[in-house]
Formats: sequence, structure tokens, C-alpha cells
Amino acid sequence: MRTCEAVERALQGGPRRLVDEVEQAWGWWLDAGQPELYDFGMTVELGRQFVWCRDAVTGPQWSVTAAGEVRLAG
Repeated sequence: MRTCEAVERALQGGPRRLVDEVEQAWGWWLDAGQPELYDFGMTVELGRQFVWCRDAVTGPQWSVTAAGEVRLAG
């Protein structure tokens, strides 16, 4: 596992705390064993669409709304 030794600072502004979101996503990625690009996929069904990691049925899923917002599906 690679770790980052450097300490960086980021300023946040606007309606979303993007750095906080990136830190949360980074933590998930590390905890999930650093999945690669092709470990992810997208499924589109009538009435819903979602992205997933490693397995469309048993892996983690994120719902995608019509506006393009992605939320953890459970």
C-alpha cells in the first residue's frame, strides 16, 4: 500500500465541501483494496441506473440521478 508523506493544504469554497468528499472517496478506495478502472461498471435499467465496483449484484453500488448526482445505493 502506498502512503502520501507530503502534507498539502486546500481551501474550500462554494456550496459543496469538495475536499471533504475527495477525502471520503479516497478512504473508501483504500479500504476497498484500491480497485482499478476496470473494476467499475454501470448498469442502466428501466427506472434506475447505478455504478458499481467489482460485481453488479454483490458489490457496492451508487445510484445515479437524472441530474447526474451519484449517491451510495447501499
